[in-house]
Amino acid sequence: MRLSPGAGCRRGVEGQYIASDPKGRAIMVSAIEKRKLVYVTNRDTAGNLTIASPLGAHRSDTLTYDTVGIDNGFQNPIFAALETTYPEMDTANDVTSPATSSAPTSVRIPIFPSLSLSGWRLQTN
Repeated sequence: MRLSPGAGCRRGVEGQYIASDPKGRAIMVSAIEKRKLVYVTNRDTAGNLTIASPLGAHRSDTLTYDTVGIDNGFQNPIFAALETTYPEMDTANDVTSPATSSAPTSVRIPIFPSLSLSGWRLQTN
């Protein structure tokens, strides 16, 4: 059996990681590279689940290792994403650049996107 060359993981397409707020108020769907979408969930008067339009929580030049929903009671929904940044390809392939003379380092940074009434804000620590 021969696989098509397009089969496999797509780094830029959301769906690799799916995390839900423990109270079920929001769902984060993220890709391996850069893109994250958050859907706010509600119930209508008949009890049917409704999903709002997605909100973007994208960060450029990042690779995501995992995302989870954090239980913070009845405060605004908050998610955690374990990410690392990478340099732009132009500077990484430049042999004369002093940044490429040393060994590459990988630093994983926890990111905490949280939902507020005015939209998304990214908190890092």
